Amino acid sequence: MFHLSLYRRRQVLLAALTLAGAWACRKQSPESAIAPTQADCRSVAHDAGETEICQQPKRVVALSMHMLDLLLALEQQPTGYAPVDPVTTERFDRPEQQIPYLGDYITGPPVNVGSRGEPSLETLFSLRPDLILGETGFHQAIYPQLAQIAPTLLFGGALRDQWQQSLTPIAQALNRSQQATQVIAEHRQHLATTRMALDEVVQTLPRCLLLGTGDLQQPIQVRTGRDYAGGLLQHVGFTLATPSTTVIAAGEVTVSLEAIPQIAPDWVIVQAWSTDTSNSPLETVRRQWQQSPVLQMMAASQAERVYFVDYQLWSISRGPIAAGLILQQLEALLLS
Repeated sequence: MFHLSLYRRRQVLLAALTLAGAWACRKQSPESAIAPTQADCRSVAHDAGETEICQQPKRVVALSMHMLDLLLALEQQPTGYAPVDPVTTERFDRPEQQIPYLGDYITGPPVNVGSRGEPSLETLFSLRPDLILGETGFHQAIYPQLAQIAPTLLFGGALRDQWQQSLTPIAQALNRSQQATQVIAEHRQHLATTRMALDEVVQTLPRCLLLGTGDLQQPIQVRTGRDYAGGLLQHVGFTLATPSTTVIAAGEVTVSLEAIPQIAPDWVIVQAWSTDTSNSPLETVRRQWQQSPVLQMMAASQAERVYFVDYQLWSISRGPIAAGLILQQLEALLLS
C-alpha cells in the first residue's frame, strides 16, 4: 500500500487547495456551461467506489504500467503516463525506447506525469484529462485530489485474472465494451494454444517454482497460483511449487535462500528487479544464483532449468499485452 510521508502529505494538501481554486474557476468557464445530457452519462463501479463518466473520454491518463497495458489493449492512446520509476523527460517522444514492452503500442508522445508512486497533481491538472486510471495500492490516498482533477477509476490487479475484472469497467467508461470482450477471448485462445504447445513439458516437468527477487541475499518472494504470473503458469497446466508447510492465501510468501532447495521444483523462473539502473537485474541475480553453493545443489540448477526473466514484464504490467508477451517468452524458454 502506498503511504505518504509528512512532507508528501503537505505537498498534496497544498496542491489540493490550489486545485480546488482552479477547479472552481474551471467550473465557471463558458465551455463547461453546456452540461451533458443524462443519456451521455454512465456510472462505472471500481475499487474506490462509483464514478460518473459523461460523453466520450478522449484525454486519458494512465498512472501505472498496469493501467497503460489495459488502456492500450482497448486501443486507446494515453495523453499522460506515470512510469514505475521517475524519469526526467517531459514527454515520451521515443516511447518504443522509453517505455519497456508497451512502447511499441504507443503512437503519440504521452506527457510524463511523474512516477507511479508519486504522480504530479499539477501536471495532471494542466493536461485537463477526461479520465484518470490508477491503482488502489498506489493512489488510494490521493484519490480525492485525483477525482477533483477528472473522473478517476482505481483498480487492483496483482492477482490471477484480476485484470479481466478491471478491463470491463474501463471499457465501459471508454465505450469500448466490445473490444474488452474480444481482448479477453483472444487471451483465452492464446492460453489454449500455449497449453497445447507445452503439453509435453507439463507432463514431464509439472512443478514450477516462481520467484521474485532483487537480491538473493535478502528474503525472496515465492509466487503462488493466486499471483498474476503464477496464474498464467497454472492456466497452461503447471503446478506452482510452494513451501509445503505454509498455508498460502495471498499471491506470494517470503522465504530465505536456504529454504528454496527444500521446495524441490522441476524447474525455476526467477523474476529479477533492481533499483540500480547501472546494472542489469537479470545478470546480477543470475550471477548470485550461480555463485550460491546451496542453490547449485538443486536438481533444477544442475539440469540448467533455471530461467531469469524481467520482473517489470512478469509482475508489474499485469495486463493482456504483458500476458501475450510472457506466453511467447515461456514457449521460447522451455522449447528451445
